Amino acid sequence: EQLATACNVTSVKKMWNAECTKEAMLDAIEEVGSKCEEGDFFVFYYTGHGDAMPDDDGDEDDGFDSALCLVGPDGQVEPRHEVWLRDDDFAEAVVNAVDAGAHVLVLADCCHSGTILDVTKPIWRGRKALSITGCSDKQTSVGTGKGGMFSRALTRAIQDLQTESGDGYMTSTVYNRTLAKYRECKYASHTQDITIHGCGVLPQQFVWPLQPVTPYVTLANTQYRSMDFPGQ
Repeated sequence: EQLATACNVTSVKKMWNAECTKEAMLDAIEEVGSKCEEGDFFVFYYTGHGDAMPDDDGDEDDGFDSALCLVGPDGQVEPRHEVWLRDDDFAEAVVNAVDAGAHVLVLADCCHSGTILDVTKPIWRGRKALSITGCSDKQTSVGTGKGGMFSRALTRAIQDLQTESGDGYMTSTVYNRTLAKYRECKYASHTQDITIHGCGVLPQQFVWPLQPVTPYVTLANTQYRSMDFPGQ
């Protein structure tokens, strides 16, 4: 939200915790996606739990779908086959909602998320889409209590680039800087491979859509952000 505000994003849909049912998320994708026209950017950001589910249609080489672990109307994550959002259904929702001439960017800071956008499916033919995820399909994405490692590295990268790249920058630049920021701060006991996948366009040809137009300092670089100080 902080980054979107700094970038003057025109349409933002926020969802938190119990609001994140499968039905509500699909409705939100339709609501925002339907506003995108040719040349626009549709950006989907998710931070939360992710997991693998047994593939239910035979399209996964490893036998598992990636899934966003959403909740049902009762706030519970079970039965998962009903309330979680599989990669197949997620990809279909985005394709159906967003104009074929728009660009799609998915950012997923969750476990088992490497191929969450399923860009190898035939429905993506002729479209331009990229996903950057916190880890591969077989890995976990670690949290810090103040945001996931991937989210923190990504926003730190964007903060750096706003002062270095006056003419703007491509997604490949953001991705490479994010990897560098992750390596600076990663836990010695845990490794996750921040992963990029796409179709129809290379990362070095895909303009990064979230470029701040006002001074931006990520909360990941803000010291004492949750502390109260007594008056002088």
